[in-house]
Amino acid sequence: MTQASDRTPAPQRLTHAPSGGNDDRTDGQGGGIGDRVPIPAGVRAVGRYLGTLRKRYGPIARLESSARTVEDRLLNTLNARLQRARAPAGDTRTTSQRTFFVPIHEPPARVLDELMHMAARQQVEDAREYLYTAMLRELVPDEAGLLSVLSSGQAQPVLHVSAAGRFGGEDERVASYVCLLGEKEGVKLRGMMGYYFGHLVALGLVQPGSESKLSRTAQAALKATPAASAAERAIRDRGLRTRWQFETVEISQLGRELWQYCQSGSEEAGAHAAADGIT
Repeated sequence: MTQASDRTPAPQRLTHAPSGGNDDRTDGQGGGIGDRVPIPAGVRAVGRYLGTLRKRYGPIARLESSARTVEDRLLNTLNARLQRARAPAGDTRTTSQRTFFVPIHEPPARVLDELMHMAARQQVEDAREYLYTAMLRELVPDEAGLLSVLSSGQAQPVLHVSAAGRFGGEDERVASYVCLLGEKEGVKLRGMMGYYFGHLVALGLVQPGSESKLSRTAQAALKATPAASAAERAIRDRGLRTRWQFETVEISQLGRELWQYCQSGSEEAGAHAAADGIT
């Protein structure tokens, strides 16, 4: 026969979340945040607990975000100066390494709150810099190369290839923005021209050119490109007729202002580098 133990178990303290049933009960946690905000076990109560912490420590998170922004700018400036210092004498070009990362999740309300705070404090020049930086961050190197070509102000001929609709129906676009630009202009993925130009147009950096009539030589050259020939074969294999649409594209006013702003920034950086004795 087993004798009962002389020790009586200490009573467990139960705490309850602000609103909840039996699922919201948890063992009390001594010390720290648990004394002030009970840590619940229920799923819904955990969400309420995290919301309480977010409200309590939200200002700290915003300060950390602002500190990270300042730190990133300082590191970018330092990196640019180091690159100029390491460049060979007489070489004013600088190289940069673009880093892609998965951003840390932030509640949309917090992001909007930070933007509203920045909008209240920014000046005109700050707003312009934020806009241009955000637009450039959306570009890939090939798109930057196309923008560089168009920055001269000269329009570039392009071709759209479509399959004619049956019985007067709507045409189907098969290839867009087929052009004669290639690797020598800095574009490595020529098969992505349609995406590149479409993206630049969507950003407002490039627009259809004012000159839409092309010479027969230019038209023949566009039709002879691999992209146009492949699109024509695909249309012919479906038993449809091919429609050719020729036009030009050119840099927009916004694109020209962005490009000039960046060029003036490069000249200013070069002047600062010369003043600091960096060649």
